[in-house]
Amino acid sequence: MIDWMFIVILLLGFLFMFLGVEYYRENEKFWAWTFTIISMVTWFFLAGATLEIERPYEMFNVTSGQLETGIHVITSKTSPEQLYFFMLLGIIMFLFWTVQTFTTASDLFKKRKQKKLGFEDGKG
Repeated sequence: MIDWMFIVILLLGFLFMFLGVEYYRENEKFWAWTFTIISMVTWFFLAGATLEIERPYEMFNVTSGQLETGIHVITSKTSPEQLYFFMLLGIIMFLFWTVQTFTTASDLFKKRKQKKLGFEDGKG
C-alpha cells in the first residue's frame, strides 16, 4: 500500500510541476504559483520520506548500571540517489517560484512607473 502511495505522490509531483510551468507560459500567474508551490512541497515531502532517520532514546545498561543514549535508526529501502533527485527537483521548483515572484514584482513596478509617467495604456 505504501508503494502505491509513493508512486501516486511521485506522479502528482510531476503533474503539478508540468502544470506550473505550463500555466507560467500562458501567463496565468495565480495557477502557476499554486502548482509550483504544491509541486515544491511534494518534492520536499518525497525527499524527507526517503531519509534515514536516527532517533535517540535513553536505555539502561545492565552491565554498568548507567543510563546511556542509544540510537534507533529507521532505514528506508530507497537509495540515497533518490533523495538527491527529489531534493534537486524541490530546489529547482523553489528557484522557479523565486523567478516567478521577481518577474511578477518587476511587471508591477514597471506598470506603476508607466502610470506615474502618464502612460495609462502601459505601452510607453
